[in-house]
Amino acid sequence: MVQNSRAQERRQIDLADHPLHGRGRTPLRPGHDHRQRQIHPPGRAPGPDRKRTASRSDRIRLRAGRGATPVQARRRRLRKIALGKPADGLRRGRHPGARRRASIGRRRPAAGDRASGQPGRCLFVGHRHPARGWPVSVSLPHAVSVWRRNASLYRRTWKVNLLPNFFEPVFYLTAIGIGVGAYITEMGGVTYVEFLVPGLICVSAMHGASFEVTYNVYVRLVYEKTYSGMVTTPVTPDDILVGEVLWALTRSCIYGGGFFIVAALFGLMPGLSALLAIFVIPLTGLMFAAIGIAVTLRMPTIELFSFYFTLFLTPLFLFSDVFFPISERLSGVWLQVAEILPLLHPVRLARSAFSGEVGWLALWDAGYIVVLSAGLLSWAKLTMRKRLSS
Repeated sequence: MVQNSRAQERRQIDLADHPLHGRGRTPLRPGHDHRQRQIHPPGRAPGPDRKRTASRSDRIRLRAGRGATPVQARRRRLRKIALGKPADGLRRGRHPGARRRASIGRRRPAAGDRASGQPGRCLFVGHRHPARGWPVSVSLPHAVSVWRRNASLYRRTWKVNLLPNFFEPVFYLTAIGIGVGAYITEMGGVTYVEFLVPGLICVSAMHGASFEVTYNVYVRLVYEKTYSGMVTTPVTPDDILVGEVLWALTRSCIYGGGFFIVAALFGLMPGLSALLAIFVIPLTGLMFAAIGIAVTLRMPTIELFSFYFTLFLTPLFLFSDVFFPISERLSGVWLQVAEILPLLHPVRLARSAFSGEVGWLALWDAGYIVVLSAGLLSWAKLTMRKRLSS
């Protein structure tokens, strides 16, 4: 009896699977529930369970998708989608009815929709947000998220950045009122200080937008690679462009609005019509944000921005109806050439609001700002896509 029990125990040991060394049968309950489980004694199991080892034909069948468990089939489908391969049943020559049904309502992807499937590159079309029929593929929540990122960084140093916006107009108005204003008493039917205020408000908005979309955008694009990280998420280059323009508009409103408040505290608001100049501030920021970001995306090195500020913005500051009326000093061809200057049009709009005389010329100035901004942003959109996809 002892020998029989030992032989039976030995047969159970041979059939068992050691939990550490393996190479035996799987530790499953035997056929009848009233029996004990398989024994796992110490030592090395005699061999693998051939019933549980997949043969070569089984492996081929699993790779073909036949006989796979739901988890294996799902993993196989996801792996094919990641590699850009067609799913089962959609290959040429197999299940034509299923292929036709699956192709109903689908469109052929354009060249820009094809993704590489590699890390760090564009997302697949199914993982992106829909374009919603806009002229550019922009998601407003994603663009606002870019704006919020910049705002959160600005919030850390808002006191340092905000104080110069109030000191600069105070110095301007004090120096001009005490110095130059004592020699030039009247210009354009008003005092010289009142003549300068509308132009200086637009200049402040121009500087606020220009500094944001030049140095800051270039650093995030080239040095920090912030935008390269953003495009690995559902945020697209168009969302980044719109978010940066919105933030530049915010900065221009902070700069121009600060100057407007200081001028009001100095008593330089002639009437309620001057409040219309508040709407000129975001228009100025939009135009110079479009100009600046279009230049930034084509700028090879950061050192060349000094030419943009010195040879472009400074002449605009000096010859755009800010310090003297160009209609009284220029005539003929030169007056027509001056109409090309971008800063002239918001300055003229703001001065019309301060004087309360808004005519047909204001429509031309507003149309110039909108058309120029739209054209430059469309060009910047293509450049942004090219820079972030390369």
